[in-house]
Amino acid sequence: MPLVPGAIQVYRGIVVDCTPAAQSTPAATIAVKSGVQVFDNVEGTFAGNAAYDILTGHPADPTLPRWDRVWLDSTSALNTTVGTPVAPDDSGAVAKPALPSTANPIADVYVAAAVTTITAGAVQDVRNVVGFPRPTQSFTYSFLSGAQAAADPGAGNFGFDTASVGTLAHMYASSQSAGGIFPGGGGSPMFIWLSGGTTVPQMLPYYLLISSQTDPTLWMVCVVTAVVNHSTWVDVSLTVLNSNQGSPPITNPRLNTTFQDCVFQLLGPVPTITSPTATNGSGVLSGDVTMTLANTFYDGPTTPALGAGTFLLEAYGTFTGVTATTPRFTFRLTDGTTTYAEAEMATSATVPGNVAAQAIVPGGATYKITAASTVAGCTMKRDPVDNSSGAHLASKIDYVKIA
Repeated sequence: MPLVPGAIQVYRGIVVDCTPAAQSTPAATIAVKSGVQVFDNVEGTFAGNAAYDILTGHPADPTLPRWDRVWLDSTSALNTTVGTPVAPDDSGAVAKPALPSTANPIADVYVAAAVTTITAGAVQDVRNVVGFPRPTQSFTYSFLSGAQAAADPGAGNFGFDTASVGTLAHMYASSQSAGGIFPGGGGSPMFIWLSGGTTVPQMLPYYLLISSQTDPTLWMVCVVTAVVNHSTWVDVSLTVLNSNQGSPPITNPRLNTTFQDCVFQLLGPVPTITSPTATNGSGVLSGDVTMTLANTFYDGPTTPALGAGTFLLEAYGTFTGVTATTPRFTFRLTDGTTTYAEAEMATSATVPGNVAAQAIVPGGATYKITAASTVAGCTMKRDPVDNSSGAHLASKIDYVKIA
């Protein structure tokens, strides 16, 4: 993508891997390797999907072909735009569906009429692989194969603590690269560079690309989490995100041992992803709750972790008894420690009862309905006993942020 003077460049595409492919044994799914994407100038990590469904959820049309389009969204989640089965045009081509404006394309999958598996020829790799300006530095090194000791590997050399990429945890690198000592001063030059130090902004953890200068098919992308300086060498704690062997990689590192062939390159910090917190919604039962013991509290619907602020909780429960004795039910709204509201009601073995409560509570916690009965064997119901809609709303907790 060319740079336009005076303009803000917006990048969207694949930085590392995310390669799509049919299964080695054709199936209703395809495999997409893990990797890194950039979405409108924001990097995100894609964990990979070894069996991404194409046909199970959307079987092939019995008589007409279609194209399905697989893409990543801004959260690095895979999505599919399912095409409409159509007859080929005069040239034999089948029209592809339009992608959303928010799509980062990965693969176009041809779904022939009546097929039950996706073969290699049906998967088109349509990734937009991008390279974009970023504060990056690099060094050349010579790779020592096999498991190395936690010691100085010698000037210009590096190696790993194991010969298996799947269990690799440490890289041992000389403070002197194959191209000479990196200027910088103040302790190990390599420690300064690899740990962020004074040469680039402190950014642990970050992505480190190790690749071959002579063979572009030889590469590893690692996540560096710590660097320990031993003066003449450094101990780098890392994990392998992906490699030319796929993800998760399991065999020996495929790197060239030729002198000065390997290049270290910083690819930028690992983004911090903060899980969203809820502001409004509901919690319902996944099934009836049998209150086996008398006078013992049993949990009902719960909320997710609520964000900062103040929330209004409204909740109700539906209960049935088991004997001719009239049970009494105590109903609470609680975070597991503090009770914010409670109520009581009585019912019978044949007549269901309903009890409700509400409370204003602080955010930053998870809230739930909890209830006890004076009679053993009663039930907190997921659905009404009579004329149920099947919507599973007989016992429910609602929350809404009010401040």
